[in-house]
Amino acid sequence: MSVTMNLSEQPYRAQHAVLLYGQHRPSYVSVHEVAEQHDGSLRIGAGTPATMSGLRELFDQLDPSRKVRPVFFEANVLSQGPGWLVWWMKPQTRRVWFDGSGFNDESAEVPHPGLVFAVSALGWQVFAVGGKGRPRPGTKLYQVPYFNVWEGGRICTGSARTPEGAKAQEPKAWEDAFFLSRFSHPNIHEANKLVKYRGGPVKFWKAMLKGKFKSFPTETLVETNWTVRNLLESIGREL
Repeated sequence: MSVTMNLSEQPYRAQHAVLLYGQHRPSYVSVHEVAEQHDGSLRIGAGTPATMSGLRELFDQLDPSRKVRPVFFEANVLSQGPGWLVWWMKPQTRRVWFDGSGFNDESAEVPHPGLVFAVSALGWQVFAVGGKGRPRPGTKLYQVPYFNVWEGGRICTGSARTPEGAKAQEPKAWEDAFFLSRFSHPNIHEANKLVKYRGGPVKFWKAMLKGKFKSFPTETLVETNWTVRNLLESIGREL
């Protein structure tokens, strides 16, 4: 098979062509050399079957950030790779700020449940988990009770300054960005969908800020249909 193309004033010279074959999805890939003809047109020559290592090398050259280097994973990192980072924050006390929806720039150190954060092509997400131990693939995920978080865990950045560059690979930088922001309004308004508390999320956080709970009341967490495994699978589908 041959294909002829006419290109003019191109800053790059075509060297190879990658052809994908299949029906509903590609099932075969071939690589072809591209030769320049006497009249300046390009001709795709005969191809050879592509290999996984060859394709990986090609994509690494096109996007150096894809290259994986051996790194040490801290115990809180649940999964990490090119384009995603998933980690666990153990239950602890941290300061939060609320401004809006009945709050006037109010702040206090309060207890938090264990949290699972994820940064990927799906965006910036956070879920709650029960217990004090490191989550496993089958660990159930809960809706976090925080303002500015949608159902399904997606975080509305609002006033948060998200990490960039090398900092984007550091869980602590994302945690700081989350907790140093101002929680301004609930993104879930249906009763008992954000937090199971009589009076709703505003009264819940008023009580939290006043120090009503010495540890986070996990009975107020709202269940989701997801586990850690489901979260990782959803990230994988976007790669």
